[in-house]
Amino acid sequence: MREKSGKALQDIYFAGGCFWGTEKYFKLIEGVVEEPVTARVSITLTPTATVT
Repeated sequence: MREKSGKALQDIYFAGGCFWGTEKYFKLIEGVVEEPVTARVSITLTPTATVT
């Protein structure tokens, strides 16, 4: 847990599509201190889902 100005902060991660659209809505939420937008990539070497 981090602190900013004496207040305890917690991190939470969300997945979304458009970075700028997601960032826009997070800025509207009271209590959101920052919304660093980054790309995360995950590669599964042996996927188990099948596409039909």
